Amino acid sequence: MSQAISTDRLRASDLTIQQTMDELGVSRDTICRLIRRGELSAYDISAVPGAKRRALRIRRSSIVDFKERRAVTSKLSLQSLLEDL
Repeated sequence: MSQAISTDRLRASDLTIQQTMDELGVSRDTICRLIRRGELSAYDISAVPGAKRRALRIRRSSIVDFKERRAVTSKLSLQSLLEDL
């Protein structure tokens, strides 16, 4: 799931939950579920000095991987439907 991370490992390309929701077009609950399932990789930045509350960042690389998996799954589903015709 999520892990604490130091400021030197924060990446500008990583996204907040809201940004990830916007990018994937899904709800906060879905993002949290994907993180719990390990389909998105997130880390907790609230351990960083100055953080006022729990805050997660989702790794950009895990979003790219998720989109690729979703595209392959959609393509396979479409191929299966076409084969049944």
